[in-house]
Amino acid sequence: MNLLLFFRDLIKQFFLYAIQIYVRLFCIKREYPSSIHITARLEPKIKRMRARTLVLQKKSFIEQHSIINSTIGDVVVGENSGVGINSIIIGPVKVGRNVRIAQNCFISGENRVKESSGQLSNNSYDIRPVEIGDNVWVGAGSIILPGVTIGANSIIGAGAVVTKDIEKNSLAVGNPAIVKKKFMP
Repeated sequence: MNLLLFFRDLIKQFFLYAIQIYVRLFCIKREYPSSIHITARLEPKIKRMRARTLVLQKKSFIEQHSIINSTIGDVVVGENSGVGINSIIIGPVKVGRNVRIAQNCFISGENRVKESSGQLSNNSYDIRPVEIGDNVWVGAGSIILPGVTIGANSIIGAGAVVTKDIEKNSLAVGNPAIVKKKFMP
């Protein structure tokens, strides 16, 4: 019995790797040079709806164990930008140029919606794009919720929960994130 379960798990892993190879070859718009670590998981929507897009511009990178999901909306990682170890991005999300997203961050442009009965719906989503401006640093463990825009040249402190827009040239920290300092342009 254990041997049967082992082979089942082995076949499942092989199938998952085959999907990742297919995705990396045919479902991503990449500019050279950009890099995706072999352990990063990419999840584009490839059937029954229009194909969503994952775009990696020049010199962008996705580090190990990150999950990029463009099932609901497009994910664009701008030029010279990076997604840190173990981070999760669920589209629609647009990351500007020269952005650093540290490890263990969660950025989502979608949220489940409750039905009138109060039950969570399996098919209803609140989809509001997240936009991160140019030259932004998102600290480790930060959470950015749907509909948020982070202005250019801003810093999001480690562990911040961003629920509202952040103006450009700002330092935002806390839960919920509030602007603590404004930088001169």
